[in-house]
Amino acid sequence: MVFARELALLELLAGTAGAQGTSLGVSRAATLADMSKAQASRTFASLEAEGLVIRDPQTREYRLGWRLPTLLIDTKPQRTLERVQERVARLLPLIGGFGASFGVLRGPDVLIVYGTNPSGVHRKLGWDHKSFPAHQTAGGRVLLASLSQDELDSALSGEALPAPAGDLTTSLARTRELGYAISDGEFHREQCGVAALVWGEDGRVIGSLALQGARAEGSAQEREAELTRLGAEVARAADELSHDLGWERAPVG
Repeated sequence: MVFARELALLELLAGTAGAQGTSLGVSRAATLADMSKAQASRTFASLEAEGLVIRDPQTREYRLGWRLPTLLIDTKPQRTLERVQERVARLLPLIGGFGASFGVLRGPDVLIVYGTNPSGVHRKLGWDHKSFPAHQTAGGRVLLASLSQDELDSALSGEALPAPAGDLTTSLARTRELGYAISDGEFHREQCGVAALVWGEDGRVIGSLALQGARAEGSAQEREAELTRLGAEVARAADELSHDLGWERAPVG
């Protein structure tokens, strides 16, 4: 059967083929899937190349990758795309020529999966041609802020980061405090943006919802006040989208 090995490993990671789930090393996966270690290794490599699994650099175990949630999103427009468009449509009369996008972290970059133009019309963006340095964009920065320090170091290894290096650390700390990220000219001097995390049913981050547009006129304080307002709106929209995907916020206390 075509793709039988790939499906077997994905089902194991998803926990739908038995008790196993979450993550697996090559040897254990080969045993459970009744294939050789070499076959499992090659199959994992092909899945990883497509973003269907990712490998933890510390444990060397594989888990489900970033692309699967985005494929799920594209098959449920009523629960996702239309919901995003609805939220964006409410914001557009207030913010002018802004567009929205949904992005996922891909190493040191944020990959734009889909976006909306200022009129709210959905358009699919190219997989391989819309990646940007994550630390420069609001959508990428909010994803970086969700990582552990080890994950962050691994993602940004070898990247040309802003100087001084403490600027990024301060920005990520502020992002965690606010619950959304703000970009005011870091990616492009004439552009600004805000973004918040989108969560999946299993409680994991699956991407970021962002608004981006022309940088507003006025002082730095005036721009920050406007972006803070927009950030709070985007955070609410991202929460609604997360709930559409089955996520429930953990109770406090």
